[in-house]
Amino acid sequence: MKYIIFLCCFFLIACNKEKYNFEQINLSNSILLDSAEVIYNFDDRYPVELSIKDSLAYIICAKTDTCLCIVNLNKHQIDTVLGHVGYGPKDLISPNFISSTDKSRILLQTANLKKIMEIENNRGKINLEEYIPYPDPIFISSELNFSNKYIVGRKMDGEKGKMFFIYNQQNDQILETECYPPLSKQVKDKNYVYAPSLAINESKDRIIVGMYFFDMFHIYNFSGERINTFCFTNDCTPKIDQKTGFLDLSNGYSGIIRTYPTEDFCFLLRQTTTPQNNTTFTLIQLNWDGQLIHSYIFKDRVSGQFCIDKDIKKVYIIRNQIQSGDKEIFSIVSYNLN
Repeated sequence: MKYIIFLCCFFLIACNKEKYNFEQINLSNSILLDSAEVIYNFDDRYPVELSIKDSLAYIICAKTDTCLCIVNLNKHQIDTVLGHVGYGPKDLISPNFISSTDKSRILLQTANLKKIMEIENNRGKINLEEYIPYPDPIFISSELNFSNKYIVGRKMDGEKGKMFFIYNQQNDQILETECYPPLSKQVKDKNYVYAPSLAINESKDRIIVGMYFFDMFHIYNFSGERINTFCFTNDCTPKIDQKTGFLDLSNGYSGIIRTYPTEDFCFLLRQTTTPQNNTTFTLIQLNWDGQLIHSYIFKDRVSGQFCIDKDIKKVYIIRNQIQSGDKEIFSIVSYNLN
């Protein structure tokens, strides 16, 4: 009898180890990105997101009356600004770009309009028009990703224990995934602790889920099944304060803060912050099964959503620097990917 109990305990322990035995990706051979081409310097705007189409950079800015700024990549100058901030029928509040492997259009969502908007460029005349109504089952969400059949994202008022959703546009059905991996300590705000950065590829039946406060990412399919999990360090889960149940980031942390999908690859932007508040940023190129292709380390401090050109030769990103007099300068820059 004791022998049977011993075997059962051993089996349970072995299963538990297998469950959390994530494959670790080695980033030690990352290439340094230290030479940026400056596309445009902002001295009166605060850029937070970036999208590229043809020869134009579409930039969402904060702390300004008009939140969309369009910069010509060839002329290195602003072509136009639009998107008045306010509560009118076409005004915008806290807009976000919507991600997709389809780069033929630029979509965005905004907190005040129950619409998915498209930025249309008709022979140089740029307007905001409704693309589709915002589906009721997912209003309002963040981290939205579109494909022909699905919308994947994160509910802003997500139910306890849910990490992201998969919404089928054809049958109006929604599937929500459980938070993973479980932590040994009780978590007060799972919606925050398990915040994901998402990228999808419907043709490959893959959803890549980068974790903001975990040094890892997951691979899911559109049935909501977790296929694999990869980590970048042994200590890949965040610390939780035992008394409060909230995140304890006093010893630093690493996580995936942005993603960018293409047909063949998915790019992750990984941030590592030390206890001394020093931060480094790594760009990670993966295939859709999670295998490492290349990795790059930025010499500069970067932020916000980034873009990769169609030939996978350049990354466009927002750089911020402190100049004389403690003045913070934000720039749209590009780096060559060797």
